[in-house]
Formats: sequence, structure tokens, C-alpha cells
Amino acid sequence: MAYYQAIAASSVCQPDAGADQCKVTITEPSSCHCKVFVNGAAAIDQLNAAAKEWNDSGCVHQCLGACGLPTGATCTANSNSPATGTCINSM
Repeated sequence: MAYYQAIAASSVCQPDAGADQCKVTITEPSSCHCKVFVNGAAAIDQLNAAAKEWNDSGCVHQCLGACGLPTGATCTANSNSPATGTCINSM
């Protein structure tokens, strides 16, 4: 589950930090190969390493539906900690 932990970590943002967040797109190696917006290119190396680990392990995940096609993402404040937020895809 390292990949999903990496996705969660790369989706953390700060709602008051301005609009230059949640702009990087990645393609999930599992599931239906959906596109997801994350916060910052710095997380890409960690995500790529986790995706390689997923693929190298031979894991297979059945796609149970179609992906939405996100057009962007916004940093939405977390209800329990408004100073931090999460990148939420916009369709």
C-alpha cells in the first residue's frame, strides 16, 4: 500500500498558500489507470518509486468502472484542520 500512502502525502496542500498547488497530474498504476492531480513535482519521484514497486510485485487490480476525466484540482481545507488541505479533483 506504499503507493496509496504516497498519493495521500502528495495530495496535501495549504489552502491559504495561493493558486499554484494541485497542478501536477499522475496516472495511477493500479485500478483503471485514472489521472489524479497532486501537489508539487517533488512528490513525483516518491510516486514513481511506489508505482514501480506495485508493478514489479505483480499486483493486479481489477478495474470496476470508468474514470472521470479531471480538468483540474483545488486545494480544499480539511474540516478537522483548516490550515491544511487536500487536492480535490474537479470534473
